Amino acid sequence: MIDPQNYLNDGHKKVKELMSAGDFERAYQGCQELLKVDPYNPKTLKLLEKVEEKMVKKNEEMVEKDIKATGHLWDEGKYEELREIYAKLYQYAPHYEKLQVLIGKIEQKLLEKNEQQQKIFLTSAVDAIKKAIREKHFGEAIQACNELLSMDKSNAAVGQLLQEAKYLLVDEKLRENEHIVDSGDYGAALHLYESLRSIDPSHAKLQALIADAVTHLEEKKKIQKKIDINEGTARVKELFEAQEYEKVLKACEDSMVLDPHNVVARLYHQKAQNIMEAENDIAVLKKIKETLPTLKTAYQQKQGSFIKI
Repeated sequence: MIDPQNYLNDGHKKVKELMSAGDFERAYQGCQELLKVDPYNPKTLKLLEKVEEKMVKKNEEMVEKDIKATGHLWDEGKYEELREIYAKLYQYAPHYEKLQVLIGKIEQKLLEKNEQQQKIFLTSAVDAIKKAIREKHFGEAIQACNELLSMDKSNAAVGQLLQEAKYLLVDEKLRENEHIVDSGDYGAALHLYESLRSIDPSHAKLQALIADAVTHLEEKKKIQKKIDINEGTARVKELFEAQEYEKVLKACEDSMVLDPHNVVARLYHQKAQNIMEAENDIAVLKKIKETLPTLKTAYQQKQGSFIKI
């Protein structure tokens, strides 16, 4: 049977030999095997610590060699490639301070490069928008501005271009549709203005045109209402003269819906109602007079059948 202590002593000796030969990976594996026999053996733990230190140092030396070998990439501005290389090296020497510093510099360079590219892109995009506005392609300019603002809402220059393109597009549409206003069709004009307001709600001229169209439409409604009331009143009088009193009542009620304070309609309504009530009373009296002789005859015929008291 193998004595554990002798096994450990032989193992310690073997680990030292491997370390002297620079074979730190096998030395590390040897320490792990010895710890299985005695996990708390101080000599084994000490050897393991030394092996790990040697492995770290060796890794850092290898990393340093790779750093020097890739130094030309800095001059060539190949920061993305450097970042990939440093990310792989970091797996072997995560605590190597020089590598950490270089990774930080790479990220800063990439950030600056990205900002520069964005600046170049934005300048090019703004120039394209200005050209579109000059060539009166306002819809395209608006779309491009919205796309840029979706990436950076705080871009004041693009915001101003967007407002300019919207204003000019509304102006263009107003000129194209002047015939609608000239026709006096304020309903169609207001429909046009409302659709344009969705493009640029702050357009001063458009706001004034909307207010003017609304005023004209309201005035037109008032005039039409007066016409309807006057026509209704004339109709009431015609029906009254024709003694169509039931129709008079209906016409008066229709007029009072348009104008609850229509004095003429109220007056004719009352007149027609009074006449209809009087005619009804006359008809009742006439009916009584017509039936009265018959009632008298019937009474006389039956008078003898009554018992005198």
